[in-house]
Amino acid sequence: MSIPKFLGGTMPRKKKEPAAQPEKAPRAPRSRVSSGTGAKKETASKRSRAATAKKGDVKSLSPVRRVVNRQSLKAASRAIRSWELPSRYGETKAVLLARDPYWIYAYWEVTADRQEAAKTELGDEYARSGMVLRVFQSAGPEGGEPVFLYDVDVRPYITSWYLNVHRPDREYFIEIVQRSPSGRLFVHARSNVVTTPRDFATPSPEKKWHVPETLAKYFRREARSQQAGISSASAAEGMPFERFPSGKGL
Repeated sequence: MSIPKFLGGTMPRKKKEPAAQPEKAPRAPRSRVSSGTGAKKETASKRSRAATAKKGDVKSLSPVRRVVNRQSLKAASRAIRSWELPSRYGETKAVLLARDPYWIYAYWEVTADRQEAAKTELGDEYARSGMVLRVFQSAGPEGGEPVFLYDVDVRPYITSWYLNVHRPDREYFIEIVQRSPSGRLFVHARSNVVTTPRDFATPSPEKKWHVPETLAKYFRREARSQQAGISSASAAEGMPFERFPSGKGL
């Protein structure tokens, strides 16, 4: 029994009940990993490997390294060189091509055997001789001798040249010769004959151009539209209203 306060006693204290705490959600169990740096790196590497394994095989993602054999490279280079055109064919020959009405193209080859024959023919003058391109205009349909045009001095290592012939619609050929200082000539080869094209329209009135019907209708419609501008004198002379192309602008 407790003594009242006014009699010098003390009142009994009530015990405080603890406050009710909210229930916490259960935590997921943690993996026991040591706090060391090596263990963290190992765990990160395992996670990266697992993620890569989900996407696909690791070997398929790695770069492919091809082992190239030197022998295979040499064989491939030999195969490529085998398709290249040779610089010489071992045949003394001259070929002429017509590029346009005013220019022709020539290429040639002179073998060592032909040079030895020229050396035997010219004798001591061969050492001071040189190779020359001689350009000729062939004889016309009425016949006659070829007309010599000009010479071109070329070096022994040169095998092609562009030649200006100045006159279109003509036949030309060339000769590759060895010329000595005294004027003696040794002909190595003669080329084929080429004909340069014309640089003008045909003057023959027999060759007529066929005018399409759509173009003829256009000319007739244009002539009717310009009928009012034609003078009476031209109309009295019987000037036709339909115009046909002359061929100059076509």
